[in-house]
Amino acid sequence: MVSIDDDIIQFIKEMDELTKQGIFGNKPKMYAFLREKTDLNSFFIKVFTEWLQDDKQVGKDNVHKIIYLLLRLYYDAIVSNPEQAIKILAYFMNGFPNESESDIVRPLYTWFESLNSWRNSLPTGSNPGDEYQVAQNSISTYQKGVELVGKILPILICLKKLSMNQEFNPQKIYNKYLGPKIREFIKSFDDNKDYYFIINQIDKDLRNAESHLDLRYDRIRKKYIYIVDTKEGRKSKHIPAHIFLLKYFPNPGYVIQGYLFSLMLIVALGQTRISEFKKIFSSLK
Repeated sequence: MVSIDDDIIQFIKEMDELTKQGIFGNKPKMYAFLREKTDLNSFFIKVFTEWLQDDKQVGKDNVHKIIYLLLRLYYDAIVSNPEQAIKILAYFMNGFPNESESDIVRPLYTWFESLNSWRNSLPTGSNPGDEYQVAQNSISTYQKGVELVGKILPILICLKKLSMNQEFNPQKIYNKYLGPKIREFIKSFDDNKDYYFIINQIDKDLRNAESHLDLRYDRIRKKYIYIVDTKEGRKSKHIPAHIFLLKYFPNPGYVIQGYLFSLMLIVALGQTRISEFKKIFSSLK
């Protein structure tokens, strides 16, 4: 049995705050305020069940698959070394040892606030909105989402190495730039390429550190523009606004949602037998 230590309890409190802000929708938000009337396991399972039953969410299949992949990864790591696996998962709250700025909760809040700003700038029936402001907010949110995914990847890499009984240095992995982190991820999961689905949520060109930071919007051509390095030199690429917003913009959020929901299930199942994970797996396949 894997116990929940103080770090995870603190993490639960942070998750409650995010839930009360509505990051998981209105029904989970309501359950958050009713949490005192139910036990912890029921609370998290109910939030997750409501999400599973919501058929209006865009990209739900992507999030669904990511949750399954992450739960399988957590299971393998916990079976290999329960204590160390819980410590790695707790890095979400506390950051990596000796890296005070490496926690994920703060950039998660920043991403969520940026997402809200984007939503609030969208045109409504009484407000036509500002096209350029919407585009700028979408760029800011996308960049913050990619950066947050970059902070999640080291945790997944560490868990994979733990499950394979390989030595690893968390700080060394964390301190890499996004590109090297992705290459490390690809190398670590070479034995199971299903996990490439996670990093493929970010376009290969756009996940380049320079590209996703240099992304800008051309209001005349109504296209997003970014720079890539090619064998022929640096070139600019263009993405029509509607394509960016439909195909690129939501994808980092799928990884973030999958990661958050998978951790919610880890918290809920942390008080039960490891075999309970298999029951969740059967519903996520």
